[in-house]
Amino acid sequence: MDINAYLEPLVAAHGGAVMRLLHGVLHHQEEAEDAYQDTWYAVWQARGRLRGGENPWPFIRKTALRKALDRLRRPRVASSLDAESAATTSTAAVDTDGRPDLSVLPARERACLVLFFWEGLSIREIAATLDVPDGTVKTWMFRGRDRLRQALLQRKEAP
Repeated sequence: MDINAYLEPLVAAHGGAVMRLLHGVLHHQEEAEDAYQDTWYAVWQARGRLRGGENPWPFIRKTALRKALDRLRRPRVASSLDAESAATTSTAAVDTDGRPDLSVLPARERACLVLFFWEGLSIREIAATLDVPDGTVKTWMFRGRDRLRQALLQRKEAP
């Protein structure tokens, strides 16, 4: 099967959601674009695992999330994103979409909050996506919300 014939309908149906997810987790346009390409390449390579009648979105979402988290684990990427985040988070409490600036959070916490609030996944679905127990997801979400609350309060108190 031709790669374009396989991917075009998937990208048309899910491309926007993949980019929103990647941007929400990575909070950096260039890294999100790179992870976007990595995601679709991985979907192409794993095409044998998708059955024709199944909804491909859960698989695509999991693949995209893993690609984003892989990028955040790279020391070069993580340090450059942290430097950019430090430069911008002191002045902005929300991103350009009006959403809270999640770049102040560690990757795991950010991923959980994006999947829960923006993607509408349940705790169980997030746990399955991240391959961790439900309790771990609850802990990461609690910590993420608490860190975000503290960051927003600090910005509000700053002159």
